[in-house]
Amino acid sequence: MDQVESLRESFKQYTKRMSSIRKLSSPDIRSWDDAERYSDRLLQNFREIGELAYRNRKMLDEDLYPLLSGDERLDPAVSEELEALADSLITVAGENEDYESLDLPLAAMISERLLKDTERSGDLSARIRKMDEQMDVCYSLMNMTERITTHPLISAAYREKGLAIGEEFQTLLDRSRFLSVKDPECREIVLTDARFMTAFYERSSDVDSRRQNLKILDRMMEISEDPFYHEAVPDYDWQYFVFRTLEYYLQCTDIGNARGFSPTQLKRISDHAHKIEQLCVAESDRFEGVIGCRFVPVNAARCYYLSGEIDRRTYWDTLLSNYENRDPMDFSAEGSYFNVLIPLELICILDPGNLSLKEEALLSNLYHDLSAYLFHIPNSGSMSFLLEYFSEIIRRFIEVPGGVTFETFVLQCLAAMHPPTYIHSHMVGQIAERLAYHLIKRSPARFIGFPGCDTVAAVKKHQEEILSYVWHAGICHDL
Repeated sequence: MDQVESLRESFKQYTKRMSSIRKLSSPDIRSWDDAERYSDRLLQNFREIGELAYRNRKMLDEDLYPLLSGDERLDPAVSEELEALADSLITVAGENEDYESLDLPLAAMISERLLKDTERSGDLSARIRKMDEQMDVCYSLMNMTERITTHPLISAAYREKGLAIGEEFQTLLDRSRFLSVKDPECREIVLTDARFMTAFYERSSDVDSRRQNLKILDRMMEISEDPFYHEAVPDYDWQYFVFRTLEYYLQCTDIGNARGFSPTQLKRISDHAHKIEQLCVAESDRFEGVIGCRFVPVNAARCYYLSGEIDRRTYWDTLLSNYENRDPMDFSAEGSYFNVLIPLELICILDPGNLSLKEEALLSNLYHDLSAYLFHIPNSGSMSFLLEYFSEIIRRFIEVPGGVTFETFVLQCLAAMHPPTYIHSHMVGQIAERLAYHLIKRSPARFIGFPGCDTVAAVKKHQEEILSYVWHAGICHDL
């Protein structure tokens, strides 16, 4: 077997093992009728995962990493196999898989290595395609690592990579350079990704990022009306391009204008909100089935509220009426907007220190609905983007006396999203509580310093409080 065939088989087995690891790490909890049997299955599965992971690490060290770390240009046949591996790690084959990707960080490493080779080749079309792939991977990884709040530099690194690629696409939009792109499909990629780069400014709240975000979108609108680009890409769907560009304006203000756009900028955004609403009405047949179109009125209302065009009550009523008319069992991308984003926007405009009884009742219902929605999602892995919004809902959680507690809500989310971690957390809670119980009996002085415990006698008196604290710390340690 020659090198290429050997690599092909090695990569194929790696992907197969990664798929098995994903399935083994989260067996369907609905297939088991009691927790003990499910826990036994997890233990057996984790043993298998250890063996599969060892073989995968061996493949990476012996076959893949040497290729990725080399300086010489790769053989075209080897590059083709690497590209196939990256594709298999990003897009999982099969309609019944419950996850979107297998190994995004590894796919990013492969994509970056292949991108370097296209720079040396001088093939502009090949480079554009590789930049497109790398940009998609960087965006996914930026969002995935955004939740690792203890290491913000990880997410920032992917953001900077994505923006750097976006700047290259912006440069390719210059008229002389745009015509140097001979492949019509690559010209469309340039147009699409020059706009898409603004997605890397999401959750960036510095002044420069806000200004640059709007500047790029303004340029995209100018290009959409420029005859030069229409002639250069005559078959491009310019109406769709305009729709998405306008939609990007609206998305700048999500999560209650968390990025902090100024009143002047909000007025500009609001003007574009009117344009997209008019477009959706004028071209209703064209955009009726386009993802995001049904949510335009909600996004537009937020922009009008933030810019001062409508008052809080009008915005509140718009959110509430759309939420009440939602389909609570719609798990499509657009259905998730109504079931998850509207509750987030409602939470954003509440005053936690001055809630009415009606608002307290609404909050309790929202938290109940959100956890129920998660529990009913048919395959949570394919809805991974929801984690970004659920993370924000958790960050902004408002505790209501007598209502759903923070701990209960977040544990319900954890149980719905990944049952094995939920079960593991309860096991940790039980073990920690038992250890604490015996430690209090044998060496109570170790707990002096716990609130209200400045003597051994106080430790023994407050034993139940200490054990309760340890139990709750255990079940929440992975949150």
